[in-house]
Amino acid sequence: MTARFRILKQGYDRFEVDRILDQYESQLKHQEEKLSSYQNQLKSSEKQIELVKERYEKLQEQILVKEKAAQQVHTMALKESNTIIETANKNADLIVSEALSTARMMLMEVAKISEQTNQVKMHLKKQLSDLSLLLDDIELPDIPDLQWLQQNKKLSGEE
Repeated sequence: MTARFRILKQGYDRFEVDRILDQYESQLKHQEEKLSSYQNQLKSSEKQIELVKERYEKLQEQILVKEKAAQQVHTMALKESNTIIETANKNADLIVSEALSTARMMLMEVAKISEQTNQVKMHLKKQLSDLSLLLDDIELPDIPDLQWLQQNKKLSGEE
């Protein structure tokens, strides 16, 4: 804003100059108050920024600590799961080995029983054959005629 003053005999109009100076002084005072307010806001904002930065750094540190802890937990869980899997595999191998051993023993027992059964069968066949021959060799006396016996019975008066 450019001020123009009326010119009088002895210079500018003093009252007009004073009024403009008062106006400028008032504007300057108002601008200084605004400046002071802005500076206070700036300081407050800078403090808040510092607090946010500190909080951000703390959160970053906490995140790093938690990430390390999570990585350690992950590593431990992986080791534990591998140990469990190895143990399960060993146990499964042992169970399969025992099952195969038991099956082998059962097959051996079945083979022995089958062999013994065949031996008993052969022995019984031989005994039956011998018994059959023995039965064939037995001579029985002739059976008397039933009619003759009945006739003799009538004659003897036994009826």
